[in-house]
Amino acid sequence: MADFISGFITAMAGGGARTNLMMVTMTNNAYAGFTDWTYMCKASNIPGSTITPIEVPYFGRNVKVAGESREFGPLTTTVVNDEGRAIYQGMLTWMADMNHPEKNLSKKNLYGSSGSGTRGNYCADIELKMFKKDGTDDQTWKFANCWPSNMSAIDLNWDSVNTIQEFTIDWQYDYYLHAQAAITAAD
Repeated sequence: MADFISGFITAMAGGGARTNLMMVTMTNNAYAGFTDWTYMCKASNIPGSTITPIEVPYFGRNVKVAGESREFGPLTTTVVNDEGRAIYQGMLTWMADMNHPEKNLSKKNLYGSSGSGTRGNYCADIELKMFKKDGTDDQTWKFANCWPSNMSAIDLNWDSVNTIQEFTIDWQYDYYLHAQAAITAAD
């Protein structure tokens, strides 16, 4: 039994990666109120990705071949709400610019001056960085062209004392890259 335990401890390199040693930063954001994003974004996830298989029938069985379609799950972040509510207000503005809650319209020139411009007017890039226990960089994920698709409710309750408000944001994006993965350009 002791051999199993020592084998497990040896296999757990560095004592295991910690979930709380992370930081989320945002760049290329055109919206106000996100200056404290790195400090107020307290949680995130590493989304999954799926390559849809193509099933080819052969002799009564389906052979699964890798398809051309790759789907990325949403990036979810949790934000702490301060009394100034700068990030929350910024998110409301961002989402209203993409689709106004009353008018059901997008902000003029959001997609460029003639409708054929860049998505840079409503997208941002997000970087998720993990650290080792000694504070050195460990892993980095970069999410390209992010925009908020869902903002959660903020629960309010008289019974909740010594609690700070927080809310989650689901982000859609084009793709993510894991900096430490061996990714080569497609031929």
